[in-house]
Parts: sequence; structure tokens; C-alpha cells
Amino acid sequence: MLKKIWIKISTVNLSIRVKLILSFCAIIIVLLLSTGIAVVEYSSMSNYVSGLISGNINSMNMAKKLNEQGIKHNVDILLYLSQDSNNKLNKPKFSQDNLHSNFSTLKNKLLTKNTRFLADSVFFSYIDYLAEATNLESKQKDTTVDVKTWYFNTLQPKFNKLEDDMTKLSSAIYNDLQKNSFRFDRGFYRSIIPGIVAIGVSILLIILLLFFILSYYVNPLSNMLKGLYNFRAFDKKYSVKFEGDDELEEINRRITELSNENTQMSKLIRTLKAKIKKANELQDNS
Repeated sequence: MLKKIWIKISTVNLSIRVKLILSFCAIIIVLLLSTGIAVVEYSSMSNYVSGLISGNINSMNMAKKLNEQGIKHNVDILLYLSQDSNNKLNKPKFSQDNLHSNFSTLKNKLLTKNTRFLADSVFFSYIDYLAEATNLESKQKDTTVDVKTWYFNTLQPKFNKLEDDMTKLSSAIYNDLQKNSFRFDRGFYRSIIPGIVAIGVSILLIILLLFFILSYYVNPLSNMLKGLYNFRAFDKKYSVKFEGDDELEEINRRITELSNENTQMSKLIRTLKAKIKKANELQDNS
């Protein structure tokens, strides 16, 4: 089937104009297709990775907010325990409802299993710390307990654990941000590959088109001009031949016919002149 179609196409005689138009249209189509692919690829990758990076940044901001909240709780307790009798500070208040809300928001923004696992560790450390911190009032009322000793030996280690888990979470989120940034760079270069390929293909097509024009049009025209010059200047036979099925081949065929007719006419004229000259000589002799 394809062979029959190719035979039909190969037997079609295309004009020079149609051949050149088809050649340049092929280059334009390649450029348009590659440009469209590059734009679609870049837009898709940009939207996807931008969403990931935005999520990482929001996660880092939320983690920072939770970390600052924990530091504030710890500092408030330390200030409360360090106050003197003349300057009474209010007892620190802790809201687990707010903590649950903030961690729910954070987990919704996290994109990987590792960061979610670390967020759970931070959450449980935070709950453990707050559970111990809410015992502040009971520890103060208990005369057998040194509150400052309780703070440094019990509460502070829990806070240090919270800080360590928060640091690990922040590092994991930052690593994800680096990976997504690298992915964005890699996606950008991948999206411009179709454009680079298109440029390479277009250059190749232009070289082939140049070779085609030189081989099938410029060189035949040069040979035709050279043949005409030899025919007119040195009375040589016009014998230029080349393969083709377009207007240029038709022009060469007509020039060949005209040159042959001109040669025959010249011979006929010379023959007539010779006969006239001979007839005149015979007439003069008689």
C-alpha cells in the first residue's frame, strides 16, 4: 500500500515553485512543532515544580512558626520561674487546640513520607513537652519538689528533644526544597531540548535544501549558460543534459531544440550561399 502511494507521489511532476515552497514549509513545520512541544513541556514542568517549591516554602514557614511557639513557651516558663516576689508574672498558658490546628496545616503542606513522619515525631514531642509543662502549677504547690530542678532535669530535656525533632524536620523540608529546585533546573533544560533539536534539524534541512538548490537548479543553470556561450562564441553544439522533470528541464529541452534548429538553419544558409556563389561564377564564366 505504502509502496503504491510512494510510486504515485514519485511520478508527480512538481514545479520549481512547489518544490521550494514544500521545502521551506517542512522547515517551518519542524520549528513550529518543536516550539510548541518546548512551550508545553516547560509550562507543565514549571507549574508542577513551582507547586512543589511553594509547598516546601509554606512548610518551612509553618515549621518555623511552631518552633518559635515552642521557644516562647519555654522562655515564658523560665521567666516565670526566675521572677522575684516583687514582680509577679502571669502563669504561662498552653493551648493544645492551637497546636493541633497548626500541625494539621503543616501536614497538609508536606509532600513526602519522610517529612510527614518527622512531623509526627515533632507533634508527639510537642505533646509530651506540653503535657509536662502543664504540671507547672502542681509542681509549685508540691513542697517536696524543687521547681527549678524539675525544669532543668525534666522539662528542659523534653524541650531539647522537641528542638532536635524540629531541626530534623526543617532540614528534611530544606532538602526537599533543594531537590525540587534541582528538578526545576533539570526540567528547564529538558524543556529546551526540543528547541535545540529543532534548531539542529532546521540547520540540517537548510543544508540539504541548499545542496538540493545547488544540485538541481544552480549547477544546471550554470551549465546551460556555459553551453549557450560555447554555442554562440565558438559555434559548438549545445549538448547540456541533466535529470529533471520541472520547468528547468523543459527550458533546457527547448534551448536544445532551438540550437539544433539554428545549426540546421545555418547549414542551410551556408549551402544556399554556396549554390548562389557557384551559380554566379558559372554565369560570369558564360
